[in-house]
Amino acid sequence: MSPVNLPVDDVSQSGLGSNASEASLNRLRTLLLGATEEQIEAIHARLGNPDLRVLELSQDLPAALILRAQKDNQLTQALLKTVEGIVQTSVERDPQPMVNAIYPAIAPALRRAVSQALRQMMGSMNKTLDHSLSLKGLKWRIEAWRTGRSFAEVVMLNSLLFRVEQLFLIDRETGLLLRHVTADDVKGEDPDIVSGMLTAIRDFAHDSFRLDKEESLASVEIGDREIFVVQGPKAVLAALVWGTPPDIFRKTLHETLEEIHLTCSSDFKEKESNPGAFEKVDPVLQRALLMEERSDTQGVSMITWLLLFGLAALIGYGGYAWWTRSQIWSDFQSRLDQAPGIVITSAERNWGGYTIRGLRDPLAMDPHQLAIDAGIDPEKIESRWEPYQALTPPIIIARARKISDAPDSVVFAYDKGVLQLSGEALKDWYEKAGSLLTGLIGVEQVDDSQLTVYTSLELMLREARSLMELPEKVSLGILGNKIAIQGEAPLVWYRQFDQLFRNRFEPETLDVTQLTFQEQKKLQEIVAALAGEKLYFVNGGAELAVSDSPSPIPILAKFIGQLSELADLLGQPLRIEIKGKTDIRGSAEYNHALSIRRAETIRNLLIENGVPADVLIANGQSVEELLRLKRRGFVDENDRRVEFTVINK
Repeated sequence: MSPVNLPVDDVSQSGLGSNASEASLNRLRTLLLGATEEQIEAIHARLGNPDLRVLELSQDLPAALILRAQKDNQLTQALLKTVEGIVQTSVERDPQPMVNAIYPAIAPALRRAVSQALRQMMGSMNKTLDHSLSLKGLKWRIEAWRTGRSFAEVVMLNSLLFRVEQLFLIDRETGLLLRHVTADDVKGEDPDIVSGMLTAIRDFAHDSFRLDKEESLASVEIGDREIFVVQGPKAVLAALVWGTPPDIFRKTLHETLEEIHLTCSSDFKEKESNPGAFEKVDPVLQRALLMEERSDTQGVSMITWLLLFGLAALIGYGGYAWWTRSQIWSDFQSRLDQAPGIVITSAERNWGGYTIRGLRDPLAMDPHQLAIDAGIDPEKIESRWEPYQALTPPIIIARARKISDAPDSVVFAYDKGVLQLSGEALKDWYEKAGSLLTGLIGVEQVDDSQLTVYTSLELMLREARSLMELPEKVSLGILGNKIAIQGEAPLVWYRQFDQLFRNRFEPETLDVTQLTFQEQKKLQEIVAALAGEKLYFVNGGAELAVSDSPSPIPILAKFIGQLSELADLLGQPLRIEIKGKTDIRGSAEYNHALSIRRAETIRNLLIENGVPADVLIANGQSVEELLRLKRRGFVDENDRRVEFTVINK
């Protein structure tokens, strides 16, 4: 629509009234600014309504705050005082909500802090007490008094080789302190001052000596401490150390600084806007707070404890020795009271020994031996015994045995004046002891009804039978005035019995004329079997005749071996003659030589089968024997043989 241009003068001159003009203007305004006016009215309504403005602001404010916080820290600075005032006012009005809010986070930290402080305090107290009870601790107390230092500090100085007390992480570019950690119970100075001092010293060294940018300060000595400095691309790590660390310590600092660069590589760019970003390296720095104690191999405090232990042991030993001595003395008195024939009239224990008075029968036990049995040195006992004759049964029995010189086979018993005899005794002793025993003091009657009386041979026979078990075919008896062995026995048994008999009795009292040995009988049986054994040869030669049965040589060798063992056991020499024979054909001289060859053949074969050569003798027929056989006039093929004869048996 085209706009209508009406001059103002024409309008005013048209003769219209004021109302008509205003209506026209309104109509014109509506046509030109109708939508804009509605918007302006809506804006006036929003601005005039506070509740609406608050509602709209609450919808946009969170996003605006987040956006501004991401841009820089001006929002933080703007809200800092306001938030501090709000927190302070809230705590002053009612602190409980704040306590409830921070309790889950701060309570574990407080517990860990208190626990760590207690452990440090106990460790320091234990070390201080340990050194306080030693000679070295006394020396250190004098040093603390002389130098004005505390005793705990002196203990630390003498107990440690080195200790890292503080660590400073400094920005290499600006010299600002990024992080600072201290060892336990170390009071550090203002870390910013120390950081500034190190930066100033570094700058001074670079400016004065024109050092290269990559060159850095290595260490600074401050009194009895030293600052070790290592440099990295972004930061510098400084360690305040007491003592002399090992050479590997500087490598440890480098490794710590490398780990920090790796952990905080992106944080160095925002170190000014976000200084709290380096708090995460505190555990890394804490691990570098190293400490090494001095090893004390001599253990002086242990000597003190050993002295105290030795004193306690000495006191304990003295008490134990006194108690033991009392027990030994009581045991000795008890032994004396129980010993027959001893009556104690007084017994005293002195500091250096013992004194005893009393009565003692000559047949009673020796008090010195009782003292030794109780563990008391008889030399420490002063004793005086008055002799008397005791009438107790053990003493009466001892007196009866001594007077009668009774053998061990006789048993004595005493009851109400009656002396009882049992067991076994020789007749000679019994006849002599009767009159001696009836005259003893305290003995009214002698009862020997349980005593078996033997003659000497009968008792000897009884004892001989008990020496060892008899073989089935052996018996013992009395032959004249000797003990006779009769029957057939193994030689081994006889030798053992003979040795036992000789140890107990006179050898001449044993008769073995009626005893034969089983080994001797076996030997005779083998000799007889060997004598009947004959080996035959071929006509005119020294070779054994062919037989279907196995060769007899191994069997003969076994028999001869058994015969040799039996002969050795019986102590008899053994020689076996092998005699060769021939028939009557041929000359006597030829047959004599042939018989010897046949005997030598058998001898060699037996030696090859294990028979000792010195046992075998090879012989042949003599010429005279052959001539006699020749006059017999007939030929016997069985004459071509060898025979065996045991000689020197």
